[in-house]
Amino acid sequence: MDLRQLEYLQAIAEQGSFSRAARALGLSQPSLSQRMRELEAELGGELFLRGSFGVRLTDLGTQVVAQGSAVLRQVEQIRTEARSRTGDPVGDVAIGLPTSVALHLTVPIVREVTRRFPGIRLRVIESMSGYLQEWLASGRLDLALLYKLDGAPGLRITPILTEDLYLIAARAGHEEDRASIPMAEIVPLPLVLPSREHGLRQNIEAAATRAGMALQVGVEVESLVHMKELVRDGDRFTILPFAAVREEVRAGLLIARRIVDPVVRRPVALAVSAERPLSQGARRVAEVVEHAVQRALSGRADP
Repeated sequence: MDLRQLEYLQAIAEQGSFSRAARALGLSQPSLSQRMRELEAELGGELFLRGSFGVRLTDLGTQVVAQGSAVLRQVEQIRTEARSRTGDPVGDVAIGLPTSVALHLTVPIVREVTRRFPGIRLRVIESMSGYLQEWLASGRLDLALLYKLDGAPGLRITPILTEDLYLIAARAGHEEDRASIPMAEIVPLPLVLPSREHGLRQNIEAAATRAGMALQVGVEVESLVHMKELVRDGDRFTILPFAAVREEVRAGLLIARRIVDPVVRRPVALAVSAERPLSQGARRVAEVVEHAVQRALSGRADP
């Protein structure tokens, strides 16, 4: 097995077709097919299912693609590290951001990285914290922001700050000016929250359980945009950090009341793999991300 075979395999998986992969790689299709047959013979199993649907990976193929991608990223990191030693950092850096912060952190992070490190090709992936943690472990991501600081084997966690959580309601029908709301008043309210796989939901329910309370979650929605839209309808509430609704509060669409008795907070941390060293480019991006988080999330920053 060689790196070129892994590159060919990844191209076929991405293109879903031997012919399209061959064109993308600048190879003839018979030559590409021959290299894949050699790889299958060496591994002792089929990597693809071929049919009218095109090409699909077998279980073995899926495993090899995942592991091969990590290998190819490590090889590319070696190359870029060597080039970076003679100048500014270069190469690919992939970062993961939870949805609740991606809306207001993606643009400033991209702008700052582009301004300071033009040789870095940045890729920003937005998803739930659980998925980001898995992708860090597999090598798909170089670094990510996470909310869970425990139960993350194989990761190196650097706490950045903690942020308060707020009850979010529609402005219409809730004109009373209250900066805070006790947890006990939230218990009977119909909430729209993400599923239990989401770090935000886990944090909220853990706080409620410690206080001996059970929340009423009537709707589960993974999309932050849709959660806020449902709250604007006026008959549902949600719980979010203030930064996730800052613009809607300024526009007079939503109101945010800090949860007290008990205060509910969640930690924000920067996570990287404990097993793979960061490239110089990834280290510089990590610095940008940490500063961006501190600027955007520290304090409520009311309008």
